[in-house]
Amino acid sequence: MATTANGNGQNGNGRRVVALLAQVPWMPMITIVGWVAFAVSFYFTTRATLDSHTAQINQIMATRDKMVAEYAVVQKQMADGITQLNHTVEMRTQQTHDRQDSIEDAIRRMDVREDKIVQVLDNLYEAQQQMLRSIPKQ
Repeated sequence: MATTANGNGQNGNGRRVVALLAQVPWMPMITIVGWVAFAVSFYFTTRATLDSHTAQINQIMATRDKMVAEYAVVQKQMADGITQLNHTVEMRTQQTHDRQDSIEDAIRRMDVREDKIVQVLDNLYEAQQQMLRSIPKQ
């Protein structure tokens, strides 16, 4: 390689490159490169955080869905139990009413029987009184 008197490469290409580089506004370019680097880093960091939060939210939603399903099962069991209890109460209420009706019928029959017995006793008493009156006094 042939060098010129000033020590640059052939035909003064080195001097032109240096002169060209001296004309480039480096501060805005460095600032832009810094902002681009910051933006890329912010994007990937934020993306990782968002992905992590999305996974956590999905896990929370899955747990919530499971709890809602379990709650629905428990609620159905409770509703079935309440329905069964209502049916039992209705049946026992009906049995109680039937017993009460039966007791009332028995009381009415006893009242009728008692009235008949009282009539019979009254008739016997009247018959005895008539017989005693018919006996001559001595």
